[in-house]
Amino acid sequence: MMEQFSHFGKNMEDVLLPGEYVHFVRRWNVLTFKIRRTSTYLSLLNFNTALFYARSLRHDVKAIRNAVLRAGQFVHTYVGCVHDEESSILKLLIYLFSGAALLIMAYVLVHHLLAYRKKANFKKKM
Repeated sequence: MMEQFSHFGKNMEDVLLPGEYVHFVRRWNVLTFKIRRTSTYLSLLNFNTALFYARSLRHDVKAIRNAVLRAGQFVHTYVGCVHDEESSILKLLIYLFSGAALLIMAYVLVHHLLAYRKKANFKKKM
């Protein structure tokens, strides 16, 4: 539960409000106390008291879970660019050469079509 917000780069202290974080820490401490008490009474074979502490754990777990879920509603991922790349000379040269290549290809195509048309007109006149 403590590692739930580590995927976002946050700790529980960062996600919860200060008052809620204090409440969360208190609940967490009570939860660990009750778990230790339960294990102590189980080792002493006092099952009724151990069952009492084990059942009372539900209330603390539910409160901690609700606090974490409320905190999770306000955590969102954000994707953004840290910085934009500056245009480099290499990119500029690539664009210039590709533009020049397109113009040359267009000139050759138009010249070829005009030459073909003149040749076709010359044959018709003869």
